[in-house]
Amino acid sequence: MTREDPQFKLRVPQGLRDAIEKSAKLNKRSMNAEIIARVEQSFSTKQATGLDGDIHELMAALLEKLGPQYKLSISLIDEKDDWKKL
Repeated sequence: MTREDPQFKLRVPQGLRDAIEKSAKLNKRSMNAEIIARVEQSFSTKQATGLDGDIHELMAALLEKLGPQYKLSISLIDEKDDWKKL
């Protein structure tokens, strides 16, 4: 990335900005680099899996790979909505 790359302003809620800042510090990169890395990762995940990142779709794809023994435990978690706490 260079200074000649296009720039644009982005409004984000304060809590999201704080999370980006914290993650950037943990990953030892700028906030801009953190945002770029996460956006690039979201596109590569979608291209690799064909999924858009919805938690249920991702879990279903994972379960197909893991096998039937894991389906019961995941379905029980999903019924309780405990997956939202993960």
